[in-house]
Amino acid sequence: MRIAIINFSKFDELEHTLNQLESLYKNIIGVEIDLFCDDKVALDARLQSNSYIRNIYPQKIDNISFFTLNGKYKSLRYYTKFNRYHIAVDTQGEFLSAITTYVLAGNTAGFTSKPLKNKLIAKLFYDETLDVKDMEKENQIYNLFHKTFGFEEDAD
Repeated sequence: MRIAIINFSKFDELEHTLNQLESLYKNIIGVEIDLFCDDKVALDARLQSNSYIRNIYPQKIDNISFFTLNGKYKSLRYYTKFNRYHIAVDTQGEFLSAITTYVLAGNTAGFTSKPLKNKLIAKLFYDETLDVKDMEKENQIYNLFHKTFGFEEDAD
């Protein structure tokens, strides 16, 4: 199973996702995980040394505008020609990560929360959603993986 994980936030927030990757490897046979992250985060040695991630695709999203969105779309479509993902999981829940998730795979999963903007993003871009109001970040990622992939494991 090929999985794309999308998170354009800082490494501190991405670390919660990386902690949950072990459960994917324990519960899904033959899983291959690719990470789409910010280009500054991709250079971090802790991320480079993670054995669960097969490929890291850095994305420059600092100064993206309406005019550069078409170029970004074409570069993401380029990745999908070589990598057919079974599912793309957005672990950030922002607009740009939601678009990236939608472009990369036919099956998508992500977060929704109380504000109208996030509910609209979830309706437009995700097949599988998790309502994360009043949840800690570590529990959000665990519950999203649990709901999306259908496995149970004790939360440590």
